[in-house]
Amino acid sequence: MNSREIQEWFHRRTLSELLGYAGLLPFGGAVVGALFGFSSAVAFFISYSAMILVFMAGACWGVAQARSMEAGKLPLLLSIGVFWLALAAWLLSALLPDSIVLPMLLLGFLGLYALETQPLFQNAYDSRYSRLRSVLTLVVAGAHVLMFLLVPVG
Repeated sequence: MNSREIQEWFHRRTLSELLGYAGLLPFGGAVVGALFGFSSAVAFFISYSAMILVFMAGACWGVAQARSMEAGKLPLLLSIGVFWLALAAWLLSALLPDSIVLPMLLLGFLGLYALETQPLFQNAYDSRYSRLRSVLTLVVAGAHVLMFLLVPVG
């Protein structure tokens, strides 16, 4: 891509898209840090992952709460459950091996993605945002798998 094409790419993106993509940078930076042996990279990755997962669970809770008559209780319970999973993973990261905490966080992201593919959320999101969430979740899940492969088991 030349500079003109890059500039056009940025102009075609919404602020939500740009912020979403920017939110991937700390995940990538932490994976690169772990590749180069920075001891704090995994702890940073886990903390950032938990923060983003809590944020996304809150966003899903907001949609489910705003449409509670249509949604019923399950989306609210699942989104708050993911919040508690993220919080538990972060708190337990001082006690449990990274090889256990990373899959906990990955499970949370995949759980939210499964929730967001339900009609309640698809009707609330526009198609660009749904596509963005798919891309972001794929990259975040991939980063979790890479980080898992980089940490010692046990």
